Amino acid sequence: MLLAVQADQPYQTLNDLVEYAKKHPEQLKFGNAGTGSFSHVLCEMLNHDAGIKIEQVPFSGGGETISALLGGHVQIIFINPVSIKEHVKKGTVKILAVTSAHRLTDPVFAHVPTFKELGIDITIDNWHGIAVPKETPAAVKNKLAERFKAIINDPAFKENMERVGNQVEYLGPQESTDKWIADSQKLQKTLQESGILEQIKAQKK
Repeated sequence: MLLAVQADQPYQTLNDLVEYAKKHPEQLKFGNAGTGSFSHVLCEMLNHDAGIKIEQVPFSGGGETISALLGGHVQIIFINPVSIKEHVKKGTVKILAVTSAHRLTDPVFAHVPTFKELGIDITIDNWHGIAVPKETPAAVKNKLAERFKAIINDPAFKENMERVGNQVEYLGPQESTDKWIADSQKLQKTLQESGILEQIKAQKK
């Protein structure tokens, strides 16, 4: 996930943004994809780890946050590379940091530093997996895993995915499970500490 701002703003680095937020505590707004969404949690992670407090503005999806950013209704969003790539190429949006452990390979984003590089403890991906019912026979699960491995590691598949801004890495069943557990622990900690769980409960009422 990428931390995006309008390109013509005075904060041109993550450090600039943090300092600006500290000096102007009520002037910046985060646009997120809805209460409890991944982008909402990431915003709270940044608030916590950078020692800032930026107001959250929930929308009904990532597309709306991009429109709000371009229109100046919010100043900061977290967004996936595919959705924001063309705006970055046009020069209307600037990316300040990426949440992954390593920089992205896409030339449009390759120069963007990770949060970890910049001293902020945010290392998490918006990733996708494939699941089957728990009772599926082991032989079937293993065969599926091997077939998906062949597809995902196919050079043509990787090239097509990377062309639109996705980064591809195959994780087997156990690796996927380990990643799921590790990421869930990070997200759960933020959900509890930030009050997002209470917001979700209040919204359901």
